[in-house]
Amino acid sequence: EDVAVRVLNEVKKRGCDLLVHLGDIYYSGTHHEVKTNFLDICRGLLGNSRPVFSLCGNHDMYSGGGGYYWLVDQLSQKASYFALKNADWQLLAMDTGHNDCNPMTVSVNMTTVNDSEVEWHLGQIENAERRKTVLLSHHQLFSAFTSVGTGSDGKSYAYNTNLHGSFRNVLNRAEWWFWGHEHNLAVYEPYMGLRRGRCLGASAVPVFKDQQSYTADRNLLTLGGQPPNWNTQVQLADNGTDYHHAFATLTLDNANASVDYFQVPVRGSSVRLWTESAEPQGRIHPSRIR
Repeated sequence: EDVAVRVLNEVKKRGCDLLVHLGDIYYSGTHHEVKTNFLDICRGLLGNSRPVFSLCGNHDMYSGGGGYYWLVDQLSQKASYFALKNADWQLLAMDTGHNDCNPMTVSVNMTTVNDSEVEWHLGQIENAERRKTVLLSHHQLFSAFTSVGTGSDGKSYAYNTNLHGSFRNVLNRAEWWFWGHEHNLAVYEPYMGLRRGRCLGASAVPVFKDQQSYTADRNLLTLGGQPPNWNTQVQLADNGTDYHHAFATLTLDNANASVDYFQVPVRGSSVRLWTESAEPQGRIHPSRIR
């Protein structure tokens, strides 16, 4: 069975009002790949009435972006960055993939968000009124496991200096920042003023154990010399050779919100790994689901 079909079936079982994909439709975002590997699967399993959104990842730009922007039109998404709002919450989705279109530089490119888009996001946060903010992007703000890019000094960084420079003054106003890019699941401790940075990049691409591990890279340049730490209880298991897949569900209940993290075994049904919630007063109460 196709991995994407199996994972999306597990998402469907858990129930969802809308779906947000954090980017990367393999391998290079051609029209055929976008239609066959994403749109047809989503419409086939979720129908035509359930809203689906897709962020721009680096792989979506490798063929020039034509397939991705065709998808944006099919989804009635309007643009590659956008906001989803209700009376209490706003989800701000970034386009971090537009400037990461060369597969030969993916390991060193310190990706950026265009200035006009940064201004738009900051305006949404500044004028949020009572709404709380959740940030979404394909690329990570930081990582404990691999370099997010190379700085002008030629050194490998654990954090994206461009994204940090654009959003550092509002990081403490974000309840969560969810990103993909790395093909794993990581629930980070507070870092650089961000309370909850979460990597959710393990949805569909198979990853072998010898390709990555939950081992911190201590050679990366960090902010203030402190590396990001993650919750070691919320890690993907494996079947001996392959890591399991993952997804998360965000539940909004007026000013309350909770997130459930699931792993999907290579064979078998999804299993809830962790639940965390944010209350109106800003407190967080994580609890392991055993």
